[in-house]
Amino acid sequence: MVGLRELISSLRELLDHFYLLIDNGCLAVVVGNMHSSSYIIGYIKYCRVEETTQWCRGFECYERIVKNYDVDEVHGSTHWKTYVPCYDQVIPVIPISRIIHVYDPRDRVVELLNRVNDRLEYLALNMVLEIVHGTNARGLGITGSLLPRIHSVEYSDIDFIVYGWRDSINVIEFIDENPSIFKGFEGNRFREWVSRVAKATGLSMNDIRYYYRRWRRGLFRGREYSLIYNDGLPRILDNCIPWITLGSIELRLRSMAVLML
Repeated sequence: MVGLRELISSLRELLDHFYLLIDNGCLAVVVGNMHSSSYIIGYIKYCRVEETTQWCRGFECYERIVKNYDVDEVHGSTHWKTYVPCYDQVIPVIPISRIIHVYDPRDRVVELLNRVNDRLEYLALNMVLEIVHGTNARGLGITGSLLPRIHSVEYSDIDFIVYGWRDSINVIEFIDENPSIFKGFEGNRFREWVSRVAKATGLSMNDIRYYYRRWRRGLFRGREYSLIYNDGLPRILDNCIPWITLGSIELRLRSMAVLML
């Protein structure tokens, strides 16, 4: 476990989609790369329960608090909130004093390279080897339920994050050039995914279809995967310039594809 002093000293290393174990038995997800000296911007995603669930690690099982990535649901999952002048918003946070362990997605990749314990970890390892072989991405990390090892072998997805823009570009290009390895959604699976995302975001189903990319989400040997990309640069929130919200505006945009026709 990480002590408070060590945690504070390593604050600059906390990045988007690290996981945090809280002293109340919950797991939180770090959001973004900019955090305060007293709290981490993030939200609680899983909490420990007595009964058996889909998300277990040995005899410890968790309930998923955030089931859909809806703004209200994510914001409501965490009772610690504070006003952040940098964003002019009240934002869910995790007090540093409540954190007892940090899960780094990059360390999880190293763990898999040394040892796998089940079929999902083996599948994730094979995807890591494909990506690293093609791009030598040093910033590759595994997040999601695989990171704290509470995943379901049968049902969990494989979630990756890539830190650093150069590594991100390399991964995007490699996946885009290898559709036989990283397959896109098709048929009913694609239609169900489009419908679910359209309902969650309010975007039209046509827009969702148009912007779908395999380097964000697809299938690896039949299992669904996702990838997100991050510049990998930690920042301190305490010294940021405050902003004030003056109001809202409405914009109507046309894509370049339409303008070029």
